[in-house]
Amino acid sequence: MMMLPRTTPVRETTAEMADPGSAHERGPRFLSGIRSRMLLWYIALLAVAVTTSVLVIHRILTLRVDEQIDADLYQESREISVLAGGIDPRTGERFRDDVERIFEVFLSRNIPHENEVYLTFVDGEPHLRRPQEAAYRLDRDPRLVELWNDVDTPQRGRAETPGGEVEYLALPLRAQG
Repeated sequence: MMMLPRTTPVRETTAEMADPGSAHERGPRFLSGIRSRMLLWYIALLAVAVTTSVLVIHRILTLRVDEQIDADLYQESREISVLAGGIDPRTGERFRDDVERIFEVFLSRNIPHENEVYLTFVDGEPHLRRPQEAAYRLDRDPRLVELWNDVDTPQRGRAETPGGEVEYLALPLRAQG
């Protein structure tokens, strides 16, 4: 029978024996395994996927809201155009050049949606509005009033106001030129 000399495994190198803290400087032990690295990659991939889907959904919803705003504005412009060429329900005669009466009938028949307001101007001055109360009065904003008074063709646009961003459709109605 042969006997082999007994040896003890050496676990630390000479440099590690001199500086016991250096073994911990190599990095956290949990990152050393393949499972840990795969988990970190999975978490990163999941974060990218969630962020991307949130951004895509936000864009789609924004486009749908814009489409709905456009449809609503187009519908209102058709209604006032038809009304202007129609008959005054009170007198039974054509409106002719009575722009004020056209606005009165239009506003009495149309109720704005939430966050919507109808403004009318006659000879460059605010005339009627609906609803009567609003957080910010667009018809008292001199910059917007000037912008809308200069409209001679239908104009669709956006404007920044102290009350927030406003999307508008300005339709000119002219009586006797």
